[in-house]
Amino acid sequence: MKIKLLSLFILIISALNFAQTDIEKGVLKGLDYCYNFKWSRADEEFQKLIDKYPDDLRGYHYKSTISLWYYLSSKSNDDYQNFVRYSDIAIDKGGKQLDNDPDNEIILYTLGTAYSSRAIVFAKAESYLNAAWASKKSESYLNDALKINPKRADAYLGLGLYNFAVGQIPSGFKWALSLAGINGNKELGIQHLKKVVNDGYLSKTEASYYLSQIYSEAVNNYEMAASYLKPLIKKYPENLLFNYSMGVLEIKRKNLPQAERILSRILKTNE
Repeated sequence: MKIKLLSLFILIISALNFAQTDIEKGVLKGLDYCYNFKWSRADEEFQKLIDKYPDDLRGYHYKSTISLWYYLSSKSNDDYQNFVRYSDIAIDKGGKQLDNDPDNEIILYTLGTAYSSRAIVFAKAESYLNAAWASKKSESYLNDALKINPKRADAYLGLGLYNFAVGQIPSGFKWALSLAGINGNKELGIQHLKKVVNDGYLSKTEASYYLSQIYSEAVNNYEMAASYLKPLIKKYPENLLFNYSMGVLEIKRKNLPQAERILSRILKTNE
């Protein structure tokens, strides 16, 4: 009897480990399609995760991020609604999973990432109260994930964006945010993002892009911005966002012929 129970336990653990590995592979594959601007392929990959693991929040969360990227460029209400729809499902599923397994770092990390995405979309939609609330929820979940596993470097992406964004707010408004427990430091935010670039697994690409934009737009260190952007374009040559950002950066660096070549190539695409 004991041998049968032990064998059953081993089978259950093996099945759980297989599911985690399978979901992670699907997420990485879908993200790779996203970074190559193959949106329909990415959507198919995340939908497979939803169909295969309907109670896991990750398929829904990553599917929502496709609409996030669409919304950031279009501000279409349809894209906004699609994002909120799948993000709401992800948070609902994650909450239920967390009830059964409150110390699961993967669930905590994904919920933190989901709320970070919501903060970005709500800020773009000028729903600033919702954005501030989502930012605070994101910070809480990500810090909880790091308490359980300090080596989960990807969690520092959301924390980095949170700290940098709050750190950029004029001092005259910070007192109001501090009353709600919202505090940030932009230098710490940059350090967190660099940690993701160096040690992250799922979020290295996003962290590199955000750093390139921080150095280009906020710090005005164009050479540092290029050092983060060039490797991304080499790895994902079809990504129009990365290429466009490089074109803008070349204008700032006064490399006008190179900027014109990049932007002209973008204009010839069907996107």
